[in-house]
Amino acid sequence: MTAVERFEDPETVFRVAAEAFRARDYRRAAECCDPASLAVFRHERLAMLGPHPHAVPTVDELLRDAPEWSRERAEYERSIREQANEVVPRVQQLLAGVNSLEEAAALTPVEFFARALEARDMRFLMTRAMKDPPFEVAALARQLPTEMQAWLQAAPVFTVLGTVADGERLAHVVFRFALGSMPGADGAVADAAAYASIETETIRRQPDGSWLLVGLEECMGTNGSMSFGVSFDDSADEWTVSDA
Repeated sequence: MTAVERFEDPETVFRVAAEAFRARDYRRAAECCDPASLAVFRHERLAMLGPHPHAVPTVDELLRDAPEWSRERAEYERSIREQANEVVPRVQQLLAGVNSLEEAAALTPVEFFARALEARDMRFLMTRAMKDPPFEVAALARQLPTEMQAWLQAAPVFTVLGTVADGERLAHVVFRFALGSMPGADGAVADAAAYASIETETIRRQPDGSWLLVGLEECMGTNGSMSFGVSFDDSADEWTVSDA
């Protein structure tokens, strides 16, 4: 992948990626990432999305282990665990708009990462919850006030707090990630700082001297449902992808 443009310092590429993320232009955000890290991300996620069947306990076995559950709850839990053995639901959950492992494998690393970022968009998550909810989530989501639903789906606010150098080839941008001021139950607005988190984004110097984000599972303040740690040698120009 060739970067859309050359970024001369870590903070500049972070701000461009953050603006793209706010605009929900996930392709643009992905293009701000180091191509080697995106290749590793795609390889590892495809390996984990493949078939990995696990034994599913019966309803009676679940009730024995969790006697406080109702039979309905145990039946639901069993169905969820059965679905975890199915490839398609996991692909649909982890990659927005992708409906098969074959479609996922056909994506370039940039497209793959963009779909992964979109799958963490709260609009995507809430729409999915309404259609295929886990244990009464849909009913709870529909009961949320309109203002609260809008707040949850608002574009995040990124505030850069500083940049820390980590040797000659790595830097970490420290930033505040927030959804803005949350509407209160009485119409008042709660303090936005109470619903913010302090995050870091790792930026890597490329062989040509420019800077790009390291595309990891946790990117731009988002958290994936699975963790894909990518280890790297900051002195290497390329990262080796080991077979899964």
